Amino acid sequence: MTTADPRRRAHSPPPPVSDAAARYASGLVDAAASIRLSALFGARTAERVLYRSRARSGIQVIAIETHALSHEELVSIMRYRLAQYLAVHFVDLERVFAERIEYEPLDHTSPHDVHVIAADARSGEILCYVTIKSLKHAPSGATLRSRERPLFPVEEVHGWGIFNRLDVIPDIPVERIREVGRFVKNQRYAPRDARSIRAPIETSLALWRVIEHELQPGVDACVGDLEEGIAQAHMEFFHVPMAVLHGTVPYEPETAWLYRRYRHRTVFPFAVLVADFPLAHARNRAIDRALSLPGRLAFLRLQQLRKATSPPRSTLQPEEGLPAIDEALVLSQPDVDMSRRLALIEDGNRLRSAPLFAGLSVAESAVLATLADRMRVEAGTVVLREGEDGDAIYVVDSGHLDVMKSGAKIGELGPGDHFGEIALVTGNARMADVVAATDVVLVRLRREAYLGYLARLPEVTAQTMASTAARLAAARASAFEK
Repeated sequence: MTTADPRRRAHSPPPPVSDAAARYASGLVDAAASIRLSALFGARTAERVLYRSRARSGIQVIAIETHALSHEELVSIMRYRLAQYLAVHFVDLERVFAERIEYEPLDHTSPHDVHVIAADARSGEILCYVTIKSLKHAPSGATLRSRERPLFPVEEVHGWGIFNRLDVIPDIPVERIREVGRFVKNQRYAPRDARSIRAPIETSLALWRVIEHELQPGVDACVGDLEEGIAQAHMEFFHVPMAVLHGTVPYEPETAWLYRRYRHRTVFPFAVLVADFPLAHARNRAIDRALSLPGRLAFLRLQQLRKATSPPRSTLQPEEGLPAIDEALVLSQPDVDMSRRLALIEDGNRLRSAPLFAGLSVAESAVLATLADRMRVEAGTVVLREGEDGDAIYVVDSGHLDVMKSGAKIGELGPGDHFGEIALVTGNARMADVVAATDVVLVRLRREAYLGYLARLPEVTAQTMASTAARLAAARASAFEK
């Protein structure tokens, strides 16, 4: 597996497509260019929208929930989304052609999703778009640490637990968290076109205002993921303090809607605390003033602001930094195919079945799997000998072992159990023999890996100390009985 500097490469070229698929996709992109939502930008829709900006240089932004849209308006928005994904190769053109898909499936949105739309104030032509999603059917009181709950889309891709090492956010009720995503601009316009520059900035200003002031019940944090490079630089331009996580293993099956985005782009999760928004207010006011300037003056001022991009530190970032395991595996994502990523995740999931590692995130357990050795041991083999120095901790993947002391069996070990930690924790010699009762598969984690990556994790330390104390107590009781 290849690991690399996360900024080495932002994306790889998508695979070629057939001429027929390319023509079909081009037709959808052209058709989307004629979409007009002029009715949404009229004065009569005031009661339907959550937010409406003033028109500036012909561009206006609204925020509206799905349930407030007509069926035709929603279809138009999903038609626009598909067209922009096709233009940047986020979705599979061959699949869209084969299934004759004309717009993104409507079940990809829910009634209380908020659609933030920048458009031509007169014609209603969509220029830029982003959505704010809430978690559906979340149990009352559930937090990001909760396991028995639906996952946010970003968690479905990067795995449960990705935000758990950050400060504050893991314990916020999920009903007070939103996911920001689907940020796309109209690809019809060239990058240096005035609308192509203004619309994404106007959309982002509106996005932060809506999250901070308009959503009810209140929102405490937002999460999402972003592509390395332009998307990340765009977010940083606004100086909103973000915690960006690099050590994840994003996975989507080939049947997933955005499979190509995650297969061919480098994408990182992020989290933002709404309480940090005031740290960006001065910057946003400066951007707002720049957009109010006429024509070229606005662009010159925006360019000056781009030279001073240094977001404040996020409150979510632990003062001592993230544990080493959270940054240990930085994939050059486009170089690692999905089958390899899935294998990493499955290896990690087997480790997480052991109580010792149950508190690790999906990404952390995948990292741990790369640091561990798998051993196949035949029945009758002595795995550990009493009196030897301890240099590793073991987890039983399959099979059974006997714990022996002075020739007598004093315990049994099976799948999910761990052993060998006493010598690591106390520095003492092994206290008993451990013998394979059947053919066994073990996962061995050497001292260096344990001390370097796991010893700082409170739940692993607690489990290790608890099992060490219990086994030492059992050993003393056994000795006393003799």
